[in-house]
Amino acid sequence: MNKILLTVITVAFATAASASANEYRFAYTAADFTDETSVQALHKRIARTARGFCPAYQPTRNLAETSRCIRDVTDEIVLSIDNPALTAMHGGELNDVRVALEQQRHQGAKSG
Repeated sequence: MNKILLTVITVAFATAASASANEYRFAYTAADFTDETSVQALHKRIARTARGFCPAYQPTRNLAETSRCIRDVTDEIVLSIDNPALTAMHGGELNDVRVALEQQRHQGAKSG
């Protein structure tokens, strides 16, 4: 019962080169929330997706704009997934990651 959940987010950035909306896709599974290591790996994949989506820094593009784009896309993906462990990982709160995962396991045992 390992369902793939897909997040599709459409984002329009005022700082993007074109005025049209851009789209990126990010897929994850329930296995991405089994332990701290899997949540950390998921967060790294999100960051890679954001870096791949945002225009790369070039002499014609401001480094601050590129960094802001990466931060905004990462924030959007984390927010759309809406998982307490991932949100804690994104905020750098490792103790909260452990607590969220434990609560998740406890709720899963209760409902299962």
